[in-house]
Amino acid sequence: MKSPYFICLILLSLSACSPSSNSQQDKDLIESVIESYDNGKAKSVHFLNASNEIVKQKLYYESGTMQAEGSFLDGKRHGSWTAYYENGFKWSLNNYSKGVLDGEYNTWYETGTPRIEGHYTSGKTTGIWKYYNDAGLLVREDDRDNSPS
Repeated sequence: MKSPYFICLILLSLSACSPSSNSQQDKDLIESVIESYDNGKAKSVHFLNASNEIVKQKLYYESGTMQAEGSFLDGKRHGSWTAYYENGFKWSLNNYSKGVLDGEYNTWYETGTPRIEGHYTSGKTTGIWKYYNDAGLLVREDDRDNSPS
């Protein structure tokens, strides 16, 4: 039988090796509440770097749950942006490059079931787009590369 000391040692080492949810870069950001609800809870929060540029934004529902979050580069959406239903399930996950949709595009139903899967390239829909019903069954596919103009 393993001693409690040995088990604690293993748990401590695992927690020390796990990634932190707040990177050093995030700790260096200045958090600024831009807009609040009447109940005092934050509605829109910007995260600013040392040059006072917005590098992240988080939006919240009045209940305090996350509505959306993403990053900025040169004042434009850049990288991954995620939106959520008020129940906490993802509503969408989109990628931007300097303000233009570019990359994976996904939406879900409020139950968490996939709704749309697609791809953008420099702001244009490309590749195979898949559409699902609320039961999660594929109901349509469109090939955006080979569709008539």
